[in-house]
Amino acid sequence: MSKPHLILWGGSWEPLNEALTPENIDSHAKVSYVFLKEALSAHFDVTGIDEFDKIGALELRKDTLGVLSTFQAGFTQLREKRPALYQKIAPLLCRKKFSILDETTGRRTCEDKLFTVIPPDYALKNKLQNFLSPSRAYHMGWCASPAYCYPQEDQTFTVFVDHGHYAGDDYTDVVMQALRSLDADVRVFIQGNDGVMEWDLSQGWRPETYQRANKVPWAQMMSYYRRAHLFCLTHKESAGLSSIEAAMSGARLVIPHLNGQAFLHEGLLQPPLDFKLVACDVEALRTCFEEQIQRGVDKQANHKALKEHSSWDQAAQRIYDVLAGIK
Repeated sequence: MSKPHLILWGGSWEPLNEALTPENIDSHAKVSYVFLKEALSAHFDVTGIDEFDKIGALELRKDTLGVLSTFQAGFTQLREKRPALYQKIAPLLCRKKFSILDETTGRRTCEDKLFTVIPPDYALKNKLQNFLSPSRAYHMGWCASPAYCYPQEDQTFTVFVDHGHYAGDDYTDVVMQALRSLDADVRVFIQGNDGVMEWDLSQGWRPETYQRANKVPWAQMMSYYRRAHLFCLTHKESAGLSSIEAAMSGARLVIPHLNGQAFLHEGLLQPPLDFKLVACDVEALRTCFEEQIQRGVDKQANHKALKEHSSWDQAAQRIYDVLAGIK
């Protein structure tokens, strides 16, 4: 029996010089496209469109179920950024416009179906928004690739500090002060404007505004995550893909909270995720780091649990279960 046809649209906002692969991707928009395309191919005959503006050359087959965008609410963004292009293709895609999205919000979208990272029914507010929205939302899940996100054992306890926030409040300085006060044999890596560096705890820390200008190749980032026992967030995220990649690589997430709000969306703080919530102040973080170092991290167990729960294959299966019912 032949597989149904699905067009996957995502990857790059700019023109590409080469096809996207795990070895040359450098953003999470590209990560989602590359790994979801591979996973969906188990269920669909997938045609890929790997640039934002290439959607203008869209060609449908008789058996095309629709177009799934890995750009966040891609069709809504197309309507806003390229209205003429949207008007050109929209008539071809009646009830066939699908996109991934971190979570359902009050923003009105033009998609027919949304596949969300955050469960769309995790709270009453989300249930109501999903009920009232013309874009029906389904749970895709939080995803990482177990083929790349796996633990590498290191005798020295290692902490990876996430990059600073480029568009909001950033608490990297608080985290670094806490780490500097430790009296322990620990390695610290941090992502900054010059890439990933190992930080000597005996040295001072100079805060910087994260620019996202010098992107680190994704495969290189995974090599650092594999070594980490702890992955510490530094700012509020809706559904940070780095966090699940580090967690699947075996790390325990250290998630600060401020004024009752965790830096990671509460809809993601569920088993089998290994995480520790801690107040966002120097003393609380220092105590937390000391406790985690003493407690240790079972990186293999963390990897195994998330491999079975949060891989791109699971996301592809959930998407297929929804789209397979389309006639």
